[in-house]
Amino acid sequence: MEIAFAIEGVGERRISLQVGAFSGPRVLIDGQPAQRGEAKNSFVVERAERPPAVVRIKSGVFGATTVDVDGETEELAPALRFYEYIWIGLPLLLVVSLFGGGALGAGVGAGVSILNSRVFRSASGNLQRYGSTGLITIAGVVAYVVVASVTAGDVTPY
Repeated sequence: MEIAFAIEGVGERRISLQVGAFSGPRVLIDGQPAQRGEAKNSFVVERAERPPAVVRIKSGVFGATTVDVDGETEELAPALRFYEYIWIGLPLLLVVSLFGGGALGAGVGAGVSILNSRVFRSASGNLQRYGSTGLITIAGVVAYVVVASVTAGDVTPY
């Protein structure tokens, strides 16, 4: 997902935040990655006749939604709705409660939930968002069942 935002003094250059499903957030200038700043998740954007702008990305487990440009915070994406959080967290509920997953179930469920949140933020249409995350959830449950069965000795490789 790429979200454009404005910075004073950059002229006609297009500044955007890119949040990928498998990569961390980054700032792009005309499609090219901006220079990294000194702090974590910070980037430097050169401006004409002004000092460079320092852009800090404020991110959490469920995706980056705000940027701080020289001390001014701008929200780039609205917060997810409650049912979207339920959909994203569904793998954790399925693996932990349905199969009595323990530590393995919690780990797989948490990992799939985090991956779902990144995909949910990066995909564009509702069909793509819900379809992709649904398939990831099914794959996570299948992976959990296979690993749990193999490690428990219920399935032999031959």
